[in-house]
Amino acid sequence: MDQAKKELYISRIITGFFRCKINGKVYLLKQPDRHTRHIAQEIFIESFEEAEIEGLYNQEELQLFMYSNNVWDEEKEKQIVQLPKDIEELKVKLFEATFKTEERKLIRKMLKIAKETFSDLYREKNAYNHLSCDGIASMNKMRYLVGKGLSFEDGSRVWNGDDFWKQTEALLEDATSIFIENKISDSDFREIARTDPWRSTWSCKKSENSLFGVPAVDLTEEQKSIIIWSSLYDNIYEHPESPSEEVLEDDDMLDGWLILQRRKRVKKGIETGIDGLIKNDKIRNSKEIFIIAEGKEDAQKIESLNDMTARMIKKERSQALKKHGVLAEEHMPDSIRDIQMQMNAGGK
Repeated sequence: MDQAKKELYISRIITGFFRCKINGKVYLLKQPDRHTRHIAQEIFIESFEEAEIEGLYNQEELQLFMYSNNVWDEEKEKQIVQLPKDIEELKVKLFEATFKTEERKLIRKMLKIAKETFSDLYREKNAYNHLSCDGIASMNKMRYLVGKGLSFEDGSRVWNGDDFWKQTEALLEDATSIFIENKISDSDFREIARTDPWRSTWSCKKSENSLFGVPAVDLTEEQKSIIIWSSLYDNIYEHPESPSEEVLEDDDMLDGWLILQRRKRVKKGIETGIDGLIKNDKIRNSKEIFIIAEGKEDAQKIESLNDMTARMIKKERSQALKKHGVLAEEHMPDSIRDIQMQMNAGGK
């Protein structure tokens, strides 16, 4: 993002509006205040209930409609569920390949394909959302939010009252499209949050103790977003294992670092919980501890406590048992390795 665009975005975030042209005429699109957001949510609920009465699809019925008309299928559903997990893993691998240039290039290509595929599938799955109760209610809410914030250049509102969204207005349709198309992306928010001139403004708030001069409930969505991203970067800079500048400036690599930090916290929390359940010191200090899981989710939590070495040992043991049926502990592949290492050490 060039400096001029960055400064324009910062000004827009601070003022809470941006200028746009519709059919050659200049309008202001203002972010909604708390009163407007409250009424918009009422409109959503009322619209949803009316759509239900009129017999529009709920989300399950919409999916069934898409399946029966061959616009969606099980394979696509599996993909759209799995891809976010794949993208997360690729981001972790990208961070772990910080000093492996060629490997990083390959991972970036795979990540780009995964993101594009997910984006295409997401659009495809939501293409018929306008036929659902949720889709109609969401659109009515958006029309109200945009229309309530649409003003002439002198600041006067285009529409007075709260029923304008019920009418078919070309101006409202155009303004809604412009509002959606001109949303600031997360990538842009992140760049603004970690660089000047915003970074300097953000630093000043610590001594000045104010940023936008309004209570938190009156912050616009864009103001809340920049605060959240700025706070996140503060926490990263202050972290004892803060990543390099190269990683900080690369959203995907930084996501990989954040994912690893989150996994560490989760693992530590599970370990602490299990340690509290095991009262016997001898069991706690054993090489292997067997814990009975009540379900698949609990089994996954327990499995996450195993490091890479432990997982390899489990895999080796499983393969050995499949091959031989029953094996004593001392005949397991890892036990044989341990015995050989002890013998080699004793022979030196």
